[in-house]
Amino acid sequence: MGQLSEPPLYAALRALAQDRHRAFAVAIAMAEIVEPLGELASLTPEPLSELAGRIRDATNPDQATAEAAVLSAIPALQEDEEPEENPAWFALGAVVAWIYAAESFGDPAGQRVVNTFARVDDVLEQVEEVLGVPGLCDQFYGAAADAARGDDAALRAMRGLGRSLLGQLRGVS
Repeated sequence: MGQLSEPPLYAALRALAQDRHRAFAVAIAMAEIVEPLGELASLTPEPLSELAGRIRDATNPDQATAEAAVLSAIPALQEDEEPEENPAWFALGAVVAWIYAAESFGDPAGQRVVNTFARVDDVLEQVEEVLGVPGLCDQFYGAAADAARGDDAALRAMRGLGRSLLGQLRGVS
């Protein structure tokens, strides 16, 4: 039986680990897309935006990992099952994306960048399906692929996608 090959985008994201600062920047930009969803339910001891800000400002892996530990300790992550209600599920997805993004700073294998991508992708798929906000995943894939190739404009595009998501969510609610 042959081995399954990983998607080319995953390989490109994993290769970012050669430059840990670049890998961290890409993971942060991806997590920022879903950051607004973290405010849909009170899961963290303080607003996710504040914790995310400290992760963004980390200058070394230890600082980022310390913030990831704060997020990892929330009660919702100690449960056996993810929440089924949409607001809490979306919020937890945002928290998990930020944990992976924080851990990407010190990840020599690049797996945490891939995990960040996969979690953001899961959340965006649900946003498209449940809230009827089309096109998010396609935009995200394109920006992530460009960012993996070193395109700094793609990081700005991902930040813009997060702002667009927030605007669309305000229109839905």
